[in-house]
Amino acid sequence: MIDVKKLGRVAVLLGGDTEREVSLKSGKAVLQALLDQGVDAFALDPRDNFAQLKEGNFDRAYIVLHGGQGENGEIQGFLKTMNIPFTGCGTLASAITMDKIISKHIWHDLSLPVLPWVVMHALDEKDAVIKKLGLPLAVKPPAGGSSIGVSKVKTYSDFDAAYHLARKEGEAVLVEPWVDGREFALPIINGEIFPIVEIIPSSQREFYDYDAKYKDSETQFPCPCDLPEDIREHMSGVALEAYRTTHCRGMVRVDFKMDHHGKPWLFEINTIPGYTSSSLVPRSTRVAGLDFPELVMKVLAATLS
Repeated sequence: MIDVKKLGRVAVLLGGDTEREVSLKSGKAVLQALLDQGVDAFALDPRDNFAQLKEGNFDRAYIVLHGGQGENGEIQGFLKTMNIPFTGCGTLASAITMDKIISKHIWHDLSLPVLPWVVMHALDEKDAVIKKLGLPLAVKPPAGGSSIGVSKVKTYSDFDAAYHLARKEGEAVLVEPWVDGREFALPIINGEIFPIVEIIPSSQREFYDYDAKYKDSETQFPCPCDLPEDIREHMSGVALEAYRTTHCRGMVRVDFKMDHHGKPWLFEINTIPGYTSSSLVPRSTRVAGLDFPELVMKVLAATLS
């Protein structure tokens, strides 16, 4: 049992500039769970109240900021300079995993199963990219979350619009072969593997996009999911290796896609997964016997060590 007095005054960081709506929902759920368990917790939106973070005499921070500054290491670096312990990954791990290009290079060099990829800086590279990777393709920003800016390119004529959409999010565009198979999320908390969640978007959607994540009631999330034990063990091993080699800590979600040959491909690590009613990690931990308040306290308690 955690002595809540040891946690002191806790700032729940929520809102921010990117993926704001989801962050606000997640943050409010976390805040309520902490208050219900007697934690001296306060909501703080860095976009509107950044000065309060410096002046509020907080003993620790619970980060529930999605994308952008919340996951790229900036807020983590700031908290570190303030000597405020915080939940989740540190500055280095956040920066590495936020950049899909960097993390793919690391995992590729370790022989982990990542798809081939090309980084584009100009649209006139299109023909060479399609020749190398074929069609269909996934065209996406290298940094970002919630599938914002991601497109499935099925034909040559689809490419330009997809490139320009991804280009709105940054200077580079990441292109990979499209995998049409099953999709999975594997949570890790403090180095412990939790049950794998399968993601099944409705038949009306091409893929698990932003609306499928947060608005579509027909999206299904079987957990535990129907996977052979050897595949489950393989994915768990890959996820844990990806977690360790990018210096992750605390709670993350490791995402996989499985091709039609049954091979799982490592896609990315999300260092601040959601806490909304449709979020994947709470679904998984519930199956493992950890209810939502216990999950929130488990994540926060790691800041004491």
